[in-house]
Amino acid sequence: MAFVVVGGGVAGVSVISELHRQLQRQLHRHTPSPSGQKIILVSPNATLKMATHKDGDANDSDANDNSSISLLKEVIVDDLTVQEFRKRFPRVDLYIGTVTSTSVASKTLSVTLLPPSLLTISINYSKLCFCVGASPSSGPLPSRSWLSPPPPPSPPFIHSIRDSHSISTLKSLTNLPSVKRIAVIGNGGIAMEVVHALTSRVNDRLDVDWIVRDKFLGHTLLDATAAAMILPSLENRMRCRDDNVPSNAFIDSSEDVVVSEIVVDGVDTAVEPTSKKQKTLEHLQPHGSSLGPYWFDKFRAESRTKGSPFTNARCACHSCRPGFFCMPNGGVEDEMEEKVDEGGRNLKIIYERKVMGFKRKTDEQFVVAGDLNGSEREEVLEKIKIVEGNKGKNQILLDSGEILNVDALIIACGVDSNHVLDSVLGASKEIFSRGKNGTLKVSKQMKCLGHTDVFAAGDCCDLGEFEKENELFHQMQLWSQAKIEGTYAAHCMLGLDEELMSDFCFEMFAHQTTFLDKRVALLGLFNGQKMGGKLNEFVMTEEGLAKEVSEGGAEIKGLVDPTCEIDMARETPPPDKIESIVSTKKLAEGDIKVLTRVKKNKEYVKCIVSGGRVVGAMLVGEAVDLADTMEQIMMSRINVDALDFDLLDDNIEIDEYFD
Repeated sequence: MAFVVVGGGVAGVSVISELHRQLQRQLHRHTPSPSGQKIILVSPNATLKMATHKDGDANDSDANDNSSISLLKEVIVDDLTVQEFRKRFPRVDLYIGTVTSTSVASKTLSVTLLPPSLLTISINYSKLCFCVGASPSSGPLPSRSWLSPPPPPSPPFIHSIRDSHSISTLKSLTNLPSVKRIAVIGNGGIAMEVVHALTSRVNDRLDVDWIVRDKFLGHTLLDATAAAMILPSLENRMRCRDDNVPSNAFIDSSEDVVVSEIVVDGVDTAVEPTSKKQKTLEHLQPHGSSLGPYWFDKFRAESRTKGSPFTNARCACHSCRPGFFCMPNGGVEDEMEEKVDEGGRNLKIIYERKVMGFKRKTDEQFVVAGDLNGSEREEVLEKIKIVEGNKGKNQILLDSGEILNVDALIIACGVDSNHVLDSVLGASKEIFSRGKNGTLKVSKQMKCLGHTDVFAAGDCCDLGEFEKENELFHQMQLWSQAKIEGTYAAHCMLGLDEELMSDFCFEMFAHQTTFLDKRVALLGLFNGQKMGGKLNEFVMTEEGLAKEVSEGGAEIKGLVDPTCEIDMARETPPPDKIESIVSTKKLAEGDIKVLTRVKKNKEYVKCIVSGGRVVGAMLVGEAVDLADTMEQIMMSRINVDALDFDLLDDNIEIDEYFD
């Protein structure tokens, strides 16, 4: 029997590691003899990724044991060379090459080995597991062809990032003398890693413009309060401009208003307009963040102009919705002035902005972004005709009307499984059931739907079946999940019923990482996932949930939604108490409470309680010590209605309470 795994990433190596461990265990027990069983790994490159628990043994044998898996253990990823891999897994046959086709009928793979061999071989399988990951998303680019590098000697303008390890590939880019200004598009963990790496360089030669669509950083893993909570960690690395003048501001000449925002002593502040006509600015969002646990010595950040300078301006395009790209007076007169960059900055963050178009040096005019919907695209096509690009420059057009001149563009907008899987499956791609972003739909036994001997794990699989059955679980493309999926897929391939019955890894989402030297633990529906759009938007963007007020008081910040009722357990808690806020939102299925606790610069806790049960939690800083207790409360489905604020009272040993 041949167990074949395709993919040398975290999921693939996790499958191999568990298969190898289980077969070694059978060999030592002598029942049954695994002498006729083979394990084969096909990897497209010679550097393999192995995930281990941060506090686990290097051999990771205990970590792979299902009985000891901790949902909240932080995962670290190590690179393995071919020699290191073969030493660690002597029973595994490793082939470095690409799968060009898959025949489900004959159970064979066609593999082209990498140079110098370039041979094409056929591999037979009994059980097959796809762990091919995904390719970088093209994001707002007009098409995927824009990711293709230009013919030499011209350096590529656009770079896509797949994972944080590939940040090292940016070294050659940043060392080019011609690259002085880089734009980054994206707001997930990878984008944060990229920006962190670019802005942490010792020299100040590089300027970075970070374009995010959202109101705050770290949208995929944090909420607005958590993002603001970790900002003080950046204070000793920030540098603000002395003159408080943004390096790139728009002047709306129809109202003669300049709107900008700055950071003073770590506090976000809106600069009042220079005219009597006031413009309403939404609160400034946090600046600077990083996904990884390690930091460079220096980090400098600076505010970026925010707001919609053309909103309410006298323009022929008044029918456009607020914030949408439009030119004053329909572009008849150029009433937009851009202040000249004065230098001395390292990072600018552009919030709530959407990319409308791109222009490369060789393009005559802007090309419309590829991620716009039909109505947006039609409007932009009309507007973009009046925009004159700078010939010989790489440029990005934002929905505010701002044009960025950059030397390089980095796309960090997630991943897409379609292109990787299509090339691996070949003609068989039509017989597989596909999920979101082209992933392979799998059953609860990790089998590709409709196929008994083909499995999938990692970024290339869709765990929709697990999400349906397990209320507190949702899939995110994280290394921690890839490791769990790989280990579980190995159990399924081997038919280990005992391990399958006891495996609880998919009962609840759990992830632990580090942001700006602060630990972060995420449990269950930590941002109201699967609970409705309004609640999800509220728990992610409402900074008032954990806003600290003076004299130990507690502040309640209500919602515009009239169906929302606000309760406060303690109106005037003692000074030594932690300020806590309860928001109760009535939904059809019952009450939902959002409990929060905050200690400035130290910790932030958010618990989402539905029907008396804690269904989601976010813990930042010192509060991560409560994560294990919170996990047990959630898994045991304990009713906490009677506790109310006491659930987060740090003067109460909540773990002893439940004991």
